[in-house]
Amino acid sequence: MRLLLLIALVTGDAPKRLQQTTYALKAAARGGLVIGVEARDGCIICAASSEAKGPSWASLDKGAATEKILKIAPHAAVGVSGLDGDCRSGVKALRNAAVAHWLEFGDRLTLAGLADALADACARHAGLDALLSGADDDDDDERPARPLGAAFLLIGVDDTSSVWLVDAAASPRRWRAKAIGQSSNEADARVEAELRALCARRGVDFPSLNERAP
Repeated sequence: MRLLLLIALVTGDAPKRLQQTTYALKAAARGGLVIGVEARDGCIICAASSEAKGPSWASLDKGAATEKILKIAPHAAVGVSGLDGDCRSGVKALRNAAVAHWLEFGDRLTLAGLADALADACARHAGLDALLSGADDDDDDERPARPLGAAFLLIGVDDTSSVWLVDAAASPRRWRAKAIGQSSNEADARVEAELRALCARRGVDFPSLNERAP
């Protein structure tokens, strides 16, 4: 988000960009709750039901319920929260990046690489390329879009297991445990309390949950 605001200040577009980014973050926060936790030999990801009273087969048959956890590659999956169309755009960008890397190098793209690719896609959708190139807002071909109103919790295993968050701030951040969507702050606090208690029972130091990747 600091990068978005810095570019906005340089281009004199700060109020508009700040309003758009704030709206996008709020839209992502109103989506369904998704929690990801990094483990010793893998990752755990779960999503709350979209129905307050439990899953509804009728709504599933009608297509009213949307899938919140999707497979990206054999070693990676993503949980999404926010506007459905923006979530689909981010998932498409992730899958395209994974396939393109495999076709060019014959190898899996790392979780860090996937997170960077998604952050780049979010930045392009927010119009950062157009801003940096000095495009005029009146130019339809170069008109900046808006930040994606979605948050993405990317999890998987390459050399090690990892959990990455990418949202409207367009900056990938690695977490050991993280929640997105509705009540994510409460979920973060609950997960941290449970992990602290587990570490205390096992007599080990509690690690920081939001330590950045090396």
